[in-house]
Amino acid sequence: MNKLKIFMFVAALALAATGCRKTVEISFVENTFEIGAQGGVLEAYLESNGSWNICGAPDWITVSPESGTGNTTLTLTVLPNEGSEIRIGTVDAATKDISALITVTQDFEVGAYLTISPDYYECGEAGGEFDVTVSSNDSWTVSGLPDWIMCSMTSGSGDTTITVTVHAINGEASSGREANLVIGNEQIQKTLHVVQNLDPQISISVEPEVLEMPCEGSSASLAVTCEGAWTAFATANWITLDKTEGEGDSELIVTVTENSNLTPRIANVALASSTGANAFVSVRQEASPDPHFLEVSPIDIFFSKEGGTQEITIGCDTQWKVDLSSEWLAVSEMIGTGNATISLIAEPNSFFNPRSAEFFITSEGLEKRLRVTQEAGDEVMFADFVPDTVFASYTGGVYHLELTSNVGWQLESSDWISLMTTSGEGDASIDIIVDYNSAEFGRMGVVRAVKDEDVLGKAVIAQEGKPNILETDITEIDARPEGGEYVVHVTANQSWEVTCNVDWISCTPESGFANGEFTISVAPMSSAQPRTGRLKLRGSTGVEIIITVNQHG
Repeated sequence: MNKLKIFMFVAALALAATGCRKTVEISFVENTFEIGAQGGVLEAYLESNGSWNICGAPDWITVSPESGTGNTTLTLTVLPNEGSEIRIGTVDAATKDISALITVTQDFEVGAYLTISPDYYECGEAGGEFDVTVSSNDSWTVSGLPDWIMCSMTSGSGDTTITVTVHAINGEASSGREANLVIGNEQIQKTLHVVQNLDPQISISVEPEVLEMPCEGSSASLAVTCEGAWTAFATANWITLDKTEGEGDSELIVTVTENSNLTPRIANVALASSTGANAFVSVRQEASPDPHFLEVSPIDIFFSKEGGTQEITIGCDTQWKVDLSSEWLAVSEMIGTGNATISLIAEPNSFFNPRSAEFFITSEGLEKRLRVTQEAGDEVMFADFVPDTVFASYTGGVYHLELTSNVGWQLESSDWISLMTTSGEGDASIDIIVDYNSAEFGRMGVVRAVKDEDVLGKAVIAQEGKPNILETDITEIDARPEGGEYVVHVTANQSWEVTCNVDWISCTPESGFANGEFTISVAPMSSAQPRTGRLKLRGSTGVEIIITVNQHG
């Protein structure tokens, strides 16, 4: 009886302890993350009041640590996405009572593409010329060119047309010749097969040589003229022939399917006699009249200073692409087909000014322009010059300043300083032109960056004065006996005057300022006795130059 009471008491205690146990909670402060195709490291803050474990994650996400107790920061290492689609994975963390999830969305890289049309060309001994249309989103080169084939260009990027010229054989070969031209890059290559045949003995011709076909598809008759057996084939799968071989003169029926494309299309029907003579019919089908549309909403988008993500809805019947070059904006998809919803991501605005940008969504000739505006950030306005002091020569010249700023600005300067740039936004390189200083004293000037009459920063320009200058091109004159006049040129940055110590020498003018000239007049000699006179050129700063005049009989 006592044992039964003890057992019932212990059971009651266990039941009471179980009923009072606190639930072990777990949660994430942020449970949704996005990352680019290149992968990288994410941090997620986990909150818990007990022990927990990571119990689930995709193979492209590594979580550290995998277990713990209480609050901690998880490090999520995401591998690069080498696939062609966006991928989404979840990380599951759990206690013994509940669990919490993190969702990671990773973008993918847009792959390169390249197509050429046509990829086959055949001609006779006389050679020929044809155009190849290259469509690509990457750079490409042309390789494998023999000396009898010439291309109008051998490298390029994007969409273009290459003119290929096949030179005449002119007895250079005893048989036909072939070449494979490779157009592409390291990722993708396309082969253009060129065949040149010797002129055959059995001729073949066809009428008409051009078929104009409606977009809805139809059939047309060709008249084949040949003295023997012949074959025929179409160079595009949208063209079918009622027969691919025949004998002698015959009728050939050509049928084209409906063209649902918004552009015309061209292909050939090629015929050859049994000895290799060729004839071609160009089949041209007009474009589909079906309307092509592109609708985008919204087209005016506003972001707060914190940035963020907004959705853009695209309605389209074919392929579209986004043309975006702004550094602070990004989209989740650059290229797509048909209707879609894409995300526009704006970075936080760290500038004091609001900012705006434009980008375009295009599709086969249609274009939609989207305008994005973001409110100003909260940083204090500043503008700093490096160097903040420039020491300029009196000769002046061009000097360079680096301006660092977080706002739009305008520049002001002293009147003897010219600005190559007068306004801008953010960081900039500034060139200034300092005028020549003709004064003997130095001077100080400034270049200021202002916004709304507030001075954000300045650079001091200190220019030295011009040194004392007083020079002449003549310091000694040998005068003729009959006398004469002699011109002296003065280079100076000050006023000057001329005096003479003899009465047979005079000068005009006797004074001047800065650069100039004066004329020395020497009287004829009254005797054969040589004589010497001196003129003194004195500047306002006290500088003196002596000019000696010698006159001999």
